[in-house]
Amino acid sequence: MSGKKWIIPNEYNNAVLKKLFLSIQAAFDFFDGAWIRAATIAYSKLNLSAREIPPSKINFGEWLTSFSSYVTATTSITYVICSDVFQFDPAKFPAGTWYFEATIAIADATATVTAHLIQAGGSEIVGSPVTHTGNTSLTPKRSGSLTMPGSVANLYCEFKTSNASYAASFAGAKLVFVPS
Repeated sequence: MSGKKWIIPNEYNNAVLKKLFLSIQAAFDFFDGAWIRAATIAYSKLNLSAREIPPSKINFGEWLTSFSSYVTATTSITYVICSDVFQFDPAKFPAGTWYFEATIAIADATATVTAHLIQAGGSEIVGSPVTHTGNTSLTPKRSGSLTMPGSVANLYCEFKTSNASYAASFAGAKLVFVPS
């Protein structure tokens, strides 16, 4: 960074803001433990207020929220829980689109594994079911857009096999958020 000057742009648009944030991130890459220790800079020290810059203006793309890193298998033809509970609070996110993604496999290519997202109380999140068939590899499968709850809700995922003779495998799930 020595000798490099930062030029303040005349206009702030998506590309300029992204370049500015990447430059700031690059500057911190040169600091070592003598300057900054891990987890010592709190968000409050950055002197930004919440939602000061709309996420859509920064163009970060997808936000991934991993809520299950379980690796498990089942031969159940009815849904079994395969994740921790994730507390979803719509007030903490700007407008955007949500997707469910699960990494799943099936022991026989002719059978099907299905995973879906559930709201505590048993109702399926509309749009969340994903399936995998045709090969036995662990494969990430993404749903179409979800209809997320309008208030705070506890969410978890479940999975099942289409044939009790063939085990279904689950290796994690995440929620994907794309700001609008």
